Amino acid sequence: MTAIHEQLASAGPQWFTGEGLSESQRALNWRLRGLSVLERAFVLLGSIGPSHGLDPPRVLGISNERYLVQRRATLRRLRRETAIVVSRQAIVAMDLRSIVTRLGILRVETAGNVRDLPLLMERHRPAVVIADTDGFSEATLAECLPGPPHADHVPAVLISTAGPRTNRFPITLGKPFSSSALRSAVLAAIGA
Repeated sequence: MTAIHEQLASAGPQWFTGEGLSESQRALNWRLRGLSVLERAFVLLGSIGPSHGLDPPRVLGISNERYLVQRRATLRRLRRETAIVVSRQAIVAMDLRSIVTRLGILRVETAGNVRDLPLLMERHRPAVVIADTDGFSEATLAECLPGPPHADHVPAVLISTAGPRTNRFPITLGKPFSSSALRSAVLAAIGA
C-alpha cells in the first residue's frame, strides 16, 4: 500500500482529500463507495497507470493475469445507477442528459411525461430524478415520486421557473441555470 500512495502522490492531484473536491472527484468517490481500499486501487491505478507510465500489477505486487481478473471483477461492482430526466421538451431532455452523463452516471433514461415516471423508476431503480416542471405541476410530480421517509424514496432535482425550494423538493434550480449548477445539484441529491 505504501507503493500505491507513493505512486499516486507523484501522479498528480490527491484523491479522497475531503473538502474542496472537484465535481469529477465527488462523482468518483460516490461511484467507489462500498469498495475496499484494494478494489479502489484496481480502479484508480488502472485508470491513471498507462498515462503516467505506471505498471499497476507491479505496484500492487501481483501478476498481470491476477490484476486483470480482479480489476474486471471490481469494475462490475462499481456503482452504475441510473438517472431519470423528465421533460416535455426533447431538446431540454437532451441537454440535461448530456450534463448528467459528464458526472459518470452511465445510464440516463428520459421521460417525456411525468406519468411515465413510476414505470421507469420500477424498471431502473434510479439514483436521482431530474425533472423540468414546465408543463406539469410540482404536485403531479410528488404523486409519482415517493418522498421521504418512504422506503422507495428517490432524491430529485427540480428545475422550475417558479423558484424557491419546497419541503418536498429541497433541491430546486431556477431557470436559467448553468451546467455546473445542475451537476452540483445532482451531486448534492445523490449524497456525493
